[in-house]
Amino acid sequence: MYHTRLVCETIFNPNPIVSPTTPEISQRAQQLTTADPVRTAQNIFRWVADNVKSSGYLKEPRGARYALSTKQGDCTEFMYLFMAFCRAAGIPARGVGGYVTDKNVILKPGDYHNWAEFYVNGLWYLADPQRQVFMQQQWQYLVMQILGTSPDNPMGNYRRFRYAGEGLTVKMN
Repeated sequence: MYHTRLVCETIFNPNPIVSPTTPEISQRAQQLTTADPVRTAQNIFRWVADNVKSSGYLKEPRGARYALSTKQGDCTEFMYLFMAFCRAAGIPARGVGGYVTDKNVILKPGDYHNWAEFYVNGLWYLADPQRQVFMQQQWQYLVMQILGTSPDNPMGNYRRFRYAGEGLTVKMN
């Protein structure tokens, strides 16, 4: 039940900052849509990566419509626009936040980053249009939170991460 509900919420969750049903977003998404959902996600990724420019850090999230109309934003706007296009095209998408890192580094709070994931064939795949990364280098992305909530989430509404197993040491200054 949790899995199905989470996927449904990532398509239909009425979130005004993502705005997948606004005409300008749904029209552009339809132009990028193909019969293959991975190809559609790649088209969306490429459009966002090629057309939105980094503005530097923005204190408040502006959302998908802002990114589309101004063609700029920080990692959060890249994430929201990718999510909005995917959802408008019928592909589940969610926002995640954390760190992009190589092995054995000390994480700094100022290096926090947001990116998106899309769901196809039972798996979530990485899409980071700001950093030009699509379905690769997933081992470098350390997810600290999945943005949004679900009533069936076993972690509730808390913004924290879980780790099970051995081999991970996390230090923050």
